Amino acid sequence: MPRGERRVIVVQGDVRRHCENYGLGSTALCADTRATLAQLGRRVLARVPR
Repeated sequence: MPRGERRVIVVQGDVRRHCENYGLGSTALCADTRATLAQLGRRVLARVPR
């Protein structure tokens, strides 16, 4: 990929409180936070115009 074609999407969140206090521990976001946020980032990147 040419240097000018590189793009970055940053997805971050503080999900600890939601996973621990709101019963979301069995969701994909809480069960595998890193993979879920990476997947979300790839999906966002696929929709961003070049």
